[in-house]
Amino acid sequence: MAKKMKVRNYNVYSEDMASCMSYCLANGIKIYMLGSVKDEHQVQVNNNGKVTTSDEVYSITDATDKVWELYCHFYRIRK
Repeated sequence: MAKKMKVRNYNVYSEDMASCMSYCLANGIKIYMLGSVKDEHQVQVNNNGKVTTSDEVYSITDATDKVWELYCHFYRIRK
């Protein structure tokens, strides 16, 4: 019998999330999660070569929310 996949539900941070991410990637800003240790994730921002890693650790869903929040933050301060 096939193994059931666990489905995660993620929050919608804002209506223009895709625009935020596209803008950031086009301008050299990459935001991503680092691999998990005991199901805890850190968020890392690579802003044109300047890499910053969060001190805080997040669950998978909280880390995803934080990534989107940061993409939209950079989009809004640069526009």
